[in-house]
Amino acid sequence: MRSPNREHSLPPPSIAAGRAKMFAELAFITVGFLLLAAAIKMHWVTNFMVFCIFALSYDLLYGYMGHLSFGHMLYFGTGAYGTALWLVYGNNNPLIGLMAGLAATALCSALVGLVVVRNRGASFALINMAFNEIGYFLATSALVSLTRGADGLSCTAGQMFGFINFYNDTHAFVFVLLMVLAVFWFLRILTQSSYGVLIRSIKENEKRTQFLGYNTFAYKWITFVLSSVLAGLSGGIFALIQGFVS
Repeated sequence: MRSPNREHSLPPPSIAAGRAKMFAELAFITVGFLLLAAAIKMHWVTNFMVFCIFALSYDLLYGYMGHLSFGHMLYFGTGAYGTALWLVYGNNNPLIGLMAGLAATALCSALVGLVVVRNRGASFALINMAFNEIGYFLATSALVSLTRGADGLSCTAGQMFGFINFYNDTHAFVFVLLMVLAVFWFLRILTQSSYGVLIRSIKENEKRTQFLGYNTFAYKWITFVLSSVLAGLSGGIFALIQGFVS
């Protein structure tokens, strides 16, 4: 006879199946990148994984919420420059540098988002592209005394937690792989939650979602900022492992 307490302690079959699927997906990603790193140069795979994080961030904005942006690289660049500027003008602590890049991206996207998420379709895409061009102008011309313009900005990161050396191919590969897995796991949990259902409903029919009483502007703004911060994360990691942004 089964113990009633044991039955109540077990997760529902749907939850258990979801967890098993999640672990299988994470294992598949890990094995896939390990095999790829064994077949070609490891630092190529590391760079590819950085842009996988960027792609995941864009998927949240476009794939789930249905908002096409031609200016999402603005937030990759903000994260990269924010991290690099801290390493050059602050100190070489990579964790603080990465946090600085994320903070800069969050602030930038929060302000831009107040304007752009009021639009959708071609207007949303093109206004984002305009802001991207403004960012490019600031980095290459207006703030050249800080960013060194088209010559690029060299930066050197110290060891993270005292043992992660970003200029060691193996260390960089493992760190970026863990970040890919963490971002994938976070977005999977987020998009399968009630929040994920809501942003998909905005994609399908925003007016009906508003009719149900939801503040769609707030949800779109939060999703835009979150997507941008994840893009900034990929940019910050890029600055750490490359030691150069331009």
